[in-house]
Amino acid sequence: MKKFVAVCLSVLLLVGCGKTEPGAEEKLEHIKSSGDYPEILIETAEKCPQTIDFVYAYPEKHGKRFDIDLTADARLDTVPLFIQWDERWGYEPYGSGYIGTSGCGPTCLSMAAVYLTKNAEFSPLYVARMAEQYGYCVPGNGSSWTLISEGCAHLGLTAHELPLWEPSMVNALDDGAVLILALGPGDFTSSGHFVVVSGHTSEGFVVNDPNSVENSGRIWSYERLEGQISNLWSLQPQLNAAN
Repeated sequence: MKKFVAVCLSVLLLVGCGKTEPGAEEKLEHIKSSGDYPEILIETAEKCPQTIDFVYAYPEKHGKRFDIDLTADARLDTVPLFIQWDERWGYEPYGSGYIGTSGCGPTCLSMAAVYLTKNAEFSPLYVARMAEQYGYCVPGNGSSWTLISEGCAHLGLTAHELPLWEPSMVNALDDGAVLILALGPGDFTSSGHFVVVSGHTSEGFVVNDPNSVENSGRIWSYERLEGQISNLWSLQPQLNAAN
């Protein structure tokens, strides 16, 4: 009997080991054909292949509440990179979609706030709810520019609009500010998008793109960014602001 049980367990293990994770194309086909996914997520998976795993997991994970602990991120001496389609907050509703599809603004402001204030409570979900509360969320368009210029005050920050001039960006960064750029169509988006600029080198600027780990892993020259920038702000902590 023991031998029979051992053989059965071995067969089960072999069958389990034979299972393979579906590839990206198979996952995308399932997303498009299963009827389990909102249209906005299907479009996101088609346009942004890096989001396929996030979208694929939607039926299992949406509606769940994830622990969000940004304590380690708040202790960093560099601006943390938060991705809007992180499962901890990406499935949460925002505007006409989800933080994962429309939450680049809250995610960027979260990165700046966690770094500048060292307050680990200022997650992308926290900022998204603040944006909705104060009217900075624009259904169908994500977030208004006033989320950055005015909404940052609710997080203990102050924002200053900068001219589109490379020295002004460099000087602000050297003064300890974090920059947020509003972008038009180009390398980062086909419509509108927010990104964070966290530093600069002799070759260009360090960009934290909330929608792309790949874009965040390279240096962007001013010449490449200039034509895509619609507006930009420098953010710093408010004087005497309490976290």
